[in-house]
Amino acid sequence: MTRRGFAEAQDPFIHDASPRSLRRVKNFAPRQKVRIEARVLQALIDRADMSEDVRAFDAAKANAGVLVPGEVMDRIWNGANRVTALREWRGLKQGELAAAAGLSQAYVCEIEKGKNISARAAKALAKALAVDVGDLLAG
Repeated sequence: MTRRGFAEAQDPFIHDASPRSLRRVKNFAPRQKVRIEARVLQALIDRADMSEDVRAFDAAKANAGVLVPGEVMDRIWNGANRVTALREWRGLKQGELAAAAGLSQAYVCEIEKGKNISARAAKALAKALAVDVGDLLAG
């Protein structure tokens, strides 16, 4: 075991993590060529792959949004207007949704009747309904 508690076989970098060696690494020029062992290169590649996976998972988890109940999705799949279904699921009246989104009630009514929605209005409605914009616009 090394000073950080990892076995050298698991992490080939730990055994050479002295302050002096780290200073050498920090002082590399951007295009300077270095020689490293194949096992160290593979460990670097594995770390990079894993960190990308961890970042992607964390981002997906953070942006998971709200899961819309199946009953609401069934209504949408059976032809109900998305904004109407989501508004009713949230228990809002048209006027309340319009006020929360900063839109007029007449415009919300037109959207619910099938008028094309602007990008600004979609963002505002999605925020007011606490859903992703894709939930309002998905085909």
